[in-house]
Amino acid sequence: MDGSVIRDFLYHDPQRIGSFLSQFNADGVLQSLKQTSGSGQTETRSSSGGLGAKAIVNAELRSSLQTGDSSQAGAERTYDPLWTNARLFLDHIVEHGLIETSLSSARLGRFVLAKGNLQIVDIGLARGAYELDTFKSLVRGGNGATSQVKLKHQNRRSQHSEVSSTIDFAFEMLGILPHTIQAVVSSGGRSVWSTLKSDCMAISSSDLVLKHSLDIPGQWSMVGILDALPEDNLPEAPSDIVPVMAEHGFGVGLLSLLAPITRQFLGRQASHYGMTPLLIFRDVEVADRS
Repeated sequence: MDGSVIRDFLYHDPQRIGSFLSQFNADGVLQSLKQTSGSGQTETRSSSGGLGAKAIVNAELRSSLQTGDSSQAGAERTYDPLWTNARLFLDHIVEHGLIETSLSSARLGRFVLAKGNLQIVDIGLARGAYELDTFKSLVRGGNGATSQVKLKHQNRRSQHSEVSSTIDFAFEMLGILPHTIQAVVSSGGRSVWSTLKSDCMAISSSDLVLKHSLDIPGQWSMVGILDALPEDNLPEAPSDIVPVMAEHGFGVGLLSLLAPITRQFLGRQASHYGMTPLLIFRDVEVADRS
C-alpha cells in the first residue's frame, strides 16, 4: 500500500490482525512504541598561580582551582501502535503477494480486497422496533397497500395473510437472535457480505444510520478472509426433522430447521460472497493547494 495515502478506517479488528502479525514477525506483535531523547551540557572553569617572589630554596609553590556546572534534559514519548499495526499488516500482505483483488479468481481461505459501495445494516435497531406495535402495523399496512394495487380482489386476502404471517415470523425471529451488524460491499454486480464486531467499529453503527441511513457514501475497501462463495440456491429446511433428531440429537435437529430460515430472512443471500472482515477503510482525498 502507498505509505503517502491517508486512510480513514471505519472498521479494524486488532485481535485478528495481531494474530497474523505475530506469525509474520518472530518477536510477536508490537504492543507499545517508546521514543527517548536526551541532551546534556557541562561547563568547567580552572585557575592556577605561583609565588610572586623568589624562594630561598630551589622550589616552586603553585595552586589551582577548578569549578564546573552541568545540566541534563530528557524527554520520553510512548506511542500506541494500534493503527500502525493495521498499516504494517496491509503493507506485508501486499508486498508478499498474499492478497487477492479479484473475487472471481479468489479461493476460500485467502486474503481478499473488495472495493465498492458500502451498506451497513444494524439488526439491533430492527430488534428494538420489534417491540413497537405501531411499527408492525406500519409494515403490514405497507404490504397491504402494495397488494391492493397488484392483486385481484379474490386472491388479495389470502396473499395479504401470507405476507402478514411472514412478517410476524421475521419479527419473532428478531427477538431471539443476537445483536449483529452486517456490512455489504458491492461493485460490478458482485457483493461481499460480512458481520462486524461492534467494539471494532471506529464509528457506531447507530451514528451511521442517523447520518446516512443504510448506504455509506464513498468508495470503500474491505480486507478480510474469503470464507463463502455464491450459491445457486439457499439451503432449505428439512420437511421432517424427526429423522434428523433421531440421528443427530434434538439440538442438531432443531437447528437444521431454524438455521436455513434464519439465514433466509436475516443472513447472507445466495448471490453474495462471504468474508470475515479485518479492515474497512477509504482513502482520504488531499486538498489541492495549487
